[in-house]
Amino acid sequence: MQHWNDVVREHIVELDCRADSASDFLCAMDGYSSTYGAATHIRVHRALNVQRHRTSVSREAPGAVILNLMLHGEMRVAQGDRHCAMQAGDFSICVTEQPYSLHIPQGMEVASFRLPADALGCSPTILKRMVAQPLGRGNSMASLLAAYANELHRKRVEVSHSSADPALKNLSMLLSAVLQETLQQQPIHHTDHQERLIFLTKQYIQQHLNHDTLSVAHIAAALRVSTRYLQQLWENEGQTLKEYIAAQRLDAVLHSLTNPARKPESITQIAMSHGFVNMSHFSRFFRTKVGVSPSEYRSSR
Repeated sequence: MQHWNDVVREHIVELDCRADSASDFLCAMDGYSSTYGAATHIRVHRALNVQRHRTSVSREAPGAVILNLMLHGEMRVAQGDRHCAMQAGDFSICVTEQPYSLHIPQGMEVASFRLPADALGCSPTILKRMVAQPLGRGNSMASLLAAYANELHRKRVEVSHSSADPALKNLSMLLSAVLQETLQQQPIHHTDHQERLIFLTKQYIQQHLNHDTLSVAHIAAALRVSTRYLQQLWENEGQTLKEYIAAQRLDAVLHSLTNPARKPESITQIAMSHGFVNMSHFSRFFRTKVGVSPSEYRSSR
């Protein structure tokens, strides 16, 4: 079991796995990891109890989310005051900064993904409300996430190190959309109204980055709040909302400039596809933030 725990620690997070009978313990694991996250396929053929203890949380840097997509069998998930039973086709998340437990009653098969929590646009408070529940039920975005996760699982042996980051980033975007829809279906509590609005704002920006008309006023109107209120809300984010939009557009451009599929496109085409319309301003902004020109950045990758 110690060897299995070491393998799990390397590919997912530090967990304590204990089989009901060590002599009968049968399992298999494969997948891939990158600087962004990891994708792992796990098959367990006997009953298994898994714990992420407080000592494990204290030893590892927080900030990751574990997405589990059930392929076969059943698994019971518990974190905080939430718990659920997952069956084939369900998926749920756990956050690594809190203890959690998994119980596999008689074997199962699961596709597990480790993703950075900050890529989801949720505050820690909201993420903790989303854990240990079957997110795939009654959610229109869930089928897209499940299909994409299944495809990543099916082609896991074909994924190269260079393509792992874009694939996992796309999965993060789909998971973020599922969390957004789930959040909108839940009652609003006064205490987390502001955090919820920030999350919805980030989601709206991601969905409309390619629109050159995207602005603070545009977002405020879409979310039915005043422009002044939205700007005041963002004062605690460390940057203005306008600066956040520009930073997200720049991040999207950087991603596209290193994407082999977009190599035939010019830098101007890529910049405009992410909402930059003034190329002189774009070039100055890029050099200020990145330190080199867009063409130098692209040729160095």
